[in-house]
Amino acid sequence: MGKSELAVQYGRRHLAETYRGGVVWLAGERAGFELLSFCPIDVFPTVNFSQLGDLREQLAFCWAHWPAIEVPPESVLLIFDDVTDYAAQVKPCLPSDGRFRVLVTTRERLQGIDRLDLAVLKPLAAIRLLTLWIGRDRVCQEARIARDLLKWLGYLPLAIELVGSLLAIEPDLTIAKLFDQLKTERLRHEAIEPIEVAFNVSWQRLSDAAKQMAMGLSVFASAPIPWELVERTIAGCKLDDTPKPERKRDKLRRWLKREAPPTVKQWCLLLDEKARRQARRELERLHLLDRVSEERYGLHPLIREFFAVKLAARSEATDWRRSFARVMTAIAEEIPQTVTISQQAELKEAIVHLAAATEYSDLLSDADWDWPFVGLARFYKAQSLFSEAETYSQQCLDRSEIRFGADHPDTATSLNNLAGLYESQGKYESAEPLYQRALDIYERQLGADHPLTASSLNNLAVLYCYQARWGEAERLLVRALLIRAQKLGEAHPDTQGSFQSLTNLIQYAIKQNRTAELSEHPLTQHLLTQLRQQ
Repeated sequence: MGKSELAVQYGRRHLAETYRGGVVWLAGERAGFELLSFCPIDVFPTVNFSQLGDLREQLAFCWAHWPAIEVPPESVLLIFDDVTDYAAQVKPCLPSDGRFRVLVTTRERLQGIDRLDLAVLKPLAAIRLLTLWIGRDRVCQEARIARDLLKWLGYLPLAIELVGSLLAIEPDLTIAKLFDQLKTERLRHEAIEPIEVAFNVSWQRLSDAAKQMAMGLSVFASAPIPWELVERTIAGCKLDDTPKPERKRDKLRRWLKREAPPTVKQWCLLLDEKARRQARRELERLHLLDRVSEERYGLHPLIREFFAVKLAARSEATDWRRSFARVMTAIAEEIPQTVTISQQAELKEAIVHLAAATEYSDLLSDADWDWPFVGLARFYKAQSLFSEAETYSQQCLDRSEIRFGADHPDTATSLNNLAGLYESQGKYESAEPLYQRALDIYERQLGADHPLTASSLNNLAVLYCYQARWGEAERLLVRALLIRAQKLGEAHPDTQGSFQSLTNLIQYAIKQNRTAELSEHPLTQHLLTQLRQQ
């Protein structure tokens, strides 16, 4: 249940014994006026309140003369619901008499009072709440979709109740269909639109700097965010303010008109450390940002959605997204081909945000755009999570074809990466056509004797070696070796690698008595003779 519903149940449960003097429910934003709208009629019908002075004096009269039957007088519970400004809405209304107890529901983190912070529901409790609304049968029929929906809602009680109530009055509406609608319409959907209204109340109270920080945080994934990544993303939003060279006539014109030199106006309000600290405190105070652990912060999924909608309407949206993508790309570039267990642990927090950065790969340069996909594929491949690795490798290939075209060398690189993943799993039949397509692209676009063509030849040759297709592999390795020797030199590591690969292949062919499959190329025959004599 939400904070308001919890307050209602508390008041009802303790009305008969603890608060026999009454339970008074007041809307936080108009508490004083609500109290004075019913007191003259229901509590003090014979009193002329217009003669009691201003609002504060009228409230003081109410507290001093509140009806009591017992001695000492019965306790009274005052509930101030949905308070947005404690100092302005609650403090002026507080009674001094100890018989009054005060309960406040608010998104603020009030200090100096006993506080109960309400967390979101656990997954099982969320399922139970949804079941109360739509019944066990409907939940069981779409159990997986129901779990995904509740996770998307961030296990927020109010959101679950709103969705549950809509499903309850529309028995023919499936959970899957509603979930699709929610993912399309987001917070604009009728089922959860009241949540956006509530978020807007807090939004209006934020400073411009805090609003910028909130919108910037929405580019991160819905997971704990290492604050260092936020700092780096903000730093990347700084515009280059290095003075640009001016022509002499422009300088003269400025001097004659007494104009100041042109300057770059920074749009980001968070470049100053103090401004960042204050903005973060604002978000925390209004429960829009939660501290998960030391230097780790998180956004509720629906709050993240709300901030993302706000960002999408701003001109600086592209700057935020590009800066975030660059920060995550720098991390991806550091992920090695082979990821150790300790490196996996270090990367674990960043990986989910790296996945989020793939959405903005189109904002990166041609040299960097594929790194988020490559890094993710390496990370998951190292853990033998081949399905996840394949997903990102395939996405990389798809994006490359869109960005550069199906016959571009960069697309060939993506083909090689996906083929290599299949090869590592022993899926040779899936890898071969990808390697062949990559080789064809390199030959047509770069030439038959280009070093990248040689690398592609080598990749396909290695695949054939795994399949013991010695003759086909040998012909490719010879060709790759000759290209590298010509273009890179005989002493180059790649050339030496090709030479060693060809030598190893011939040795295997000798051991398996399959030298007849090898070509008559002079280099092959020379090595074959040498190896037989050893």
